[in-house]
Amino acid sequence: MKLLRHLPGIIAPLLALLAGTTLLLRAVDYLPALWLREVLPEVERFHSPRELEARLGTKLLLPAYFPDYLAWPPARSELYYWPGLEVRIFIDSRDSRETQLIIYQLLADELALPADPGLVLAEKNIFIHGAGAKLAWIRDGAGQRWYRLAWRTAQARLVLLAKLPPGELVRIAQSMRPL
Repeated sequence: MKLLRHLPGIIAPLLALLAGTTLLLRAVDYLPALWLREVLPEVERFHSPRELEARLGTKLLLPAYFPDYLAWPPARSELYYWPGLEVRIFIDSRDSRETQLIIYQLLADELALPADPGLVLAEKNIFIHGAGAKLAWIRDGAGQRWYRLAWRTAQARLVLLAKLPPGELVRIAQSMRPL
């Protein structure tokens, strides 16, 4: 009988402790989402580079030369909101619908160059429209060969990452201009 009289006094603090612990755990659970919002960029996807240009209010540098075996329009056009803006245009093969070329345009100096898909085997300094550029040979984890060509223009830093022969990649880069 005595126990029943003291039961509310015993249970109430335990329920308060349980409720407080639940609220604390929910708050701690929310912290990674806040952190990820700071670390991961917001991404906006577009149906075409023209739609992306309209959103940016500026012309992108796009290739005037395009090998027949690549599909146009691009498979994806994306705008990444980091501390600055980064454009990514994904171009597939006509036959396999596998990404063959990614055009990165980094519209802010503080953005880091995109990560390579694998081990850099060699690099060579070349020129694109008189600007110094770096051409890299890369082998990914699956043994596929990639090439990266990076250079700076007055408008942006550009990186082409491709499974194309290096000569084709250089030809595409030399043809890039606001279209």
